[in-house]
Amino acid sequence: MQTTIVYPTLQIGSRGPAVIDLQRLLNDRFAPNPVGGVINRLDEDGFYGPKTEDAVRIAQFRYLLPQDGIAGPLTWASLQAHAAQIDELPLLRRGSRGAYVVVIQNTLDPAQVGPADGDFGLRTEAAVKAFQAASKIVSDGVVGADTWTVLEGRASAQLV
Repeated sequence: MQTTIVYPTLQIGSRGPAVIDLQRLLNDRFAPNPVGGVINRLDEDGFYGPKTEDAVRIAQFRYLLPQDGIAGPLTWASLQAHAAQIDELPLLRRGSRGAYVVVIQNTLDPAQVGPADGDFGLRTEAAVKAFQAASKIVSDGVVGADTWTVLEGRASAQLV
């Protein structure tokens, strides 16, 4: 018989052991470690505050989920499924297609990118270059590790 663990939906103001479980997962998955991290280590204090919400948004960004900052069933499932993995975000450039391109297009200035169609074309490349220049990173139009890191921070900040 297989036991299914049901995790509660958590959001700002939530408290308790489930929040500690969430904070541990986020720390294990995204906080600084030997291979680098994208969030500051969270206090595992059982309080779902703004720092936990920001970390959840970053996880949602990484897993291509709606970035609402609420740890619901899809967020929990994604964190559980990826807890033991270190997945790297793909290197994207003109000609790339798919869900990660849509994430980039939705995070950048819509006036520059146009509709989020999942096609990394000339407009998306120009928008990436402009974003990179404004962020003071190499402006080559290629979305690599440095660009992903800045995009993650922007995606989190856009929804606050």
